[in-house]
Amino acid sequence: MPKPAWMKGKVWPKKDTNWLPYKNKFEHDIGKILKEADYESKARVVEYHIDAKYNVDFTFKHIPWLLIEAKGRFHDGSNEARKYLWVKKCNPKLEFVFIFSNLNSIAYSGLKRRKDGSYLTMGEWAAKNGFVAFTHKFMPDWLTEGKATRELFSLCLNHQRQTYGLKELTAGGLPWE
Repeated sequence: MPKPAWMKGKVWPKKDTNWLPYKNKFEHDIGKILKEADYESKARVVEYHIDAKYNVDFTFKHIPWLLIEAKGRFHDGSNEARKYLWVKKCNPKLEFVFIFSNLNSIAYSGLKRRKDGSYLTMGEWAAKNGFVAFTHKFMPDWLTEGKATRELFSLCLNHQRQTYGLKELTAGGLPWE
């Protein structure tokens, strides 16, 4: 695409990076004023939590530790996927089973291709993050009949992790152990 007439012969100034290691020139200028202050000290990290609620798609009254989420895809991209990670982190005794419409579809929009040209799939995302996943066309009897146990969940999770070439979670590596 040709340059517009007003851009022809124009020389753009080089980006000033004199302010490094700060994120920008403004922080650099403040750092000069606050000479005794530490900048982004690793010793001073503050955690924060956001109050939010998650409405579970399906549950069994007699299996209170199991949450079942039906998903065609993550509509809000990585933000929606991250929501389930936070629910799990805040409730380590609960486990998710995802029922996806397709385990092999791309996990969410905005993903970058891997070096081999592939994308992270819904099934791989689940296994990688410690979630069990099935399709609506194949669900095991222990799930459809409401006979889930933590042992069955663990076996299924490790089988799915092996399928995607992920390390098996052993005793002590599962949230309830």
